[in-house]
Amino acid sequence: MVVNGHDLTDAVCGVSVTSRAGHLSEVELDLRVYMVDTYGDGAEVLIPPATRDALIALGWTPPP
Repeated sequence: MVVNGHDLTDAVCGVSVTSRAGHLSEVELDLRVYMVDTYGDGAEVLIPPATRDALIALGWTPPP
């Protein structure tokens, strides 16, 4: 799967498309994660390198 010129094949595990008359279609990508761990008021999400690269290609800035 290529989005905006970026190959996201290794990061995407699902795709949903919603179309409504008179509106732009919406595309939702499900990205692979290793684990989500919640604690107190926070959470830790461990993601594979391909998912990290896909998010960065789409404009995400990873935390320090």
